[in-house]
Amino acid sequence: MDHFLYSENTKETINEARRKKSKEIAFGAPQTKLIPASIGELHNLETINLHSCFSLLDIPLELFTLPRLKRISMSQCYLRRIPSHIEKASKLEYLDISCNNLKFLPNEIAKLKKLVKLIIDDNSLSKLPLSFASSSVLEYLSICSNQLTELSTSIGNLSKLKILFLQHNNLQNLPEEIGNLHALEELDVRNNNLSSLPISIGKLKNLKKLNLSNNKLTELPVEIIGLNDSVEILIDNNLLIKPPLEIAQKGIIAIKCRFRRKAPGDSETRYPVDSDVVSMGFRFMLSR
Repeated sequence: MDHFLYSENTKETINEARRKKSKEIAFGAPQTKLIPASIGELHNLETINLHSCFSLLDIPLELFTLPRLKRISMSQCYLRRIPSHIEKASKLEYLDISCNNLKFLPNEIAKLKKLVKLIIDDNSLSKLPLSFASSSVLEYLSICSNQLTELSTSIGNLSKLKILFLQHNNLQNLPEEIGNLHALEELDVRNNNLSSLPISIGKLKNLKKLNLSNNKLTELPVEIIGLNDSVEILIDNNLLIKPPLEIAQKGIIAIKCRFRRKAPGDSETRYPVDSDVVSMGFRFMLSR
């Protein structure tokens, strides 16, 4: 039994998919304007790929009510809106709506309670709906190359989030609530207008990679020493003074050592230390 079917003729694709009980279909014709309502008859369908359907005008309700639908790609379709009835796709786990002309997202997208991966890159979003961050299972969120100027404090509610890509936006700052993302492993905010970081950044104990390059940072919060010693930090093209950029570029251990060193005339270190960090500092200095 065939599981994948592709054709530039939508009716032909649907008829053939019905006959073969296909699990995945793709429509790739730039001239495709409408998806027939008969797509709702494909009860075995799990994946729909509409990539590069440049002329697509709308998505029928019947598509979102497919009982087994888990993955939808609507990238590069030049869509101006996502229909509110997307909430009907109750089993959706993967949604790619990148490379469209979206200026807003419907509130109903927050009702996709099984959504694990969401890609919204290359649109014109200036903000996200307040209800957006109510998902309890979202692990991967990419909102690159939009026009975001701020993140809602509700972003901290995404307790399962592991990957957060925000590069190439107009963010001025990050909310303190970002420190609530305890599962976060990778945070990319390069190419924004960040002038500071929230002190809660140090609470991201599972972070493995932090990209801060190409911003307007002049200093890092001392709380950054709370990050794991193995985290990779990229921080090129900033205006760092505290710590100096050349120190920060050496990585998290160098940053920790800089913040924890003794100041001239001080009888004690500036910030609390533990034996592990002291040992780590000696190892770093010996390796220089």
